[in-house]
Amino acid sequence: MPPTASAIGDARTGWQYPPPMGDGDGDVVTGSLEPTGRFSTAGLSRWWHAAARSDELARAPLGRVVFDVPVVLFRDTSGAAAALVDRCPHRNVPLSVGRCVHGQIECGYHGWRFDGAGRCCAVPGLAERGDPDRGARRVAALPVVESDGMVWVAVGAGGPATAEPPRLVGVGEPGYRTVGLTLDVPGPMLAAVENALDVPHTSFLHRGLFRGRAERVPVGVTVRHRGDAVEAVFEGEPVPPGLIGRLLSPDGGVVEHTDRFVAPALAQVEYRLGSRHIALNACYTPVDDRSCRLVAIAAYRLPIPESVARTALLPLARVILGQDNRMLRLQQQTVERFGGERFVHTPIDVLGPHITRLVRRLERGEATSGALPADEQVTLLT
Repeated sequence: MPPTASAIGDARTGWQYPPPMGDGDGDVVTGSLEPTGRFSTAGLSRWWHAAARSDELARAPLGRVVFDVPVVLFRDTSGAAAALVDRCPHRNVPLSVGRCVHGQIECGYHGWRFDGAGRCCAVPGLAERGDPDRGARRVAALPVVESDGMVWVAVGAGGPATAEPPRLVGVGEPGYRTVGLTLDVPGPMLAAVENALDVPHTSFLHRGLFRGRAERVPVGVTVRHRGDAVEAVFEGEPVPPGLIGRLLSPDGGVVEHTDRFVAPALAQVEYRLGSRHIALNACYTPVDDRSCRLVAIAAYRLPIPESVARTALLPLARVILGQDNRMLRLQQQTVERFGGERFVHTPIDVLGPHITRLVRRLERGEATSGALPADEQVTLLT
């Protein structure tokens, strides 16, 4: 009789199948090969999430999916952002395939029009007096707010969970320019956020583009908890090799580097050297449990022409994100193939476990204020 999965293993190496599993809070425990649920973030749907950049809302409706909810975005008669569930109540056609007419969204099938509050404003071919129920033909409107160049929505029942969305670094501040990027990510939000804030992989996956020194340099890192955020401050880090480093300082030097996670799904990476500053604000909005959408704005203050910075930053970002996406796709395929997640953490996985614990506390409704964990010190090679 062939051995069962639970009997397969190697006593000499400690390898076993099923392997030890994560407990959902970022720690490794021993258990059966069952999905931990770590990659599911459905409990965060009441929070504000970036559905689009402000400059993406033009004349046409914009369709997005947030936590499995189809959403259509457009601008109403006042120019304010509006968000409706992307479904015409008449014949269940996505409103996003229609068009915007005088601040209303018109269904592309029969021409029904809806305003920013989801009220039906016109049914072509039907006289107003003969349509006493027109006011009841509504589309569900979603909470929406526009700030820092982003359009934020909250799709979960009882939302939004907070009065305002997170603030972005550098956006709208004097002396800063910005460049935006939106990209589909073939992995869950937690994996994507951790990837964005993970330093060790950059020396290997992005070698030559970002980091990848012949001799790696020890750098001290302080991990700090700040309520709904956790950040890693890198101390004494030399300017990283690659294009980012050359933009900051062609002559080298020591940079102020901070990686930060702000709940529920914002990754921020900052590099400063004197007055020069690059800040990446990357919002990873869940599409579903297995994929998300990156909605990002980089703010920068650099003594170089804007055309040069934009020409350099966007192509570099697309190459780096393409490399990351390949790994996230492979990671997710492996998770699904083995039926669940398994993560083994080390001290140089600086922010990953802290991010998972913070997200799980939010999902459980636990306050992020009050006593905070003490700062932690880590040394890693960059």
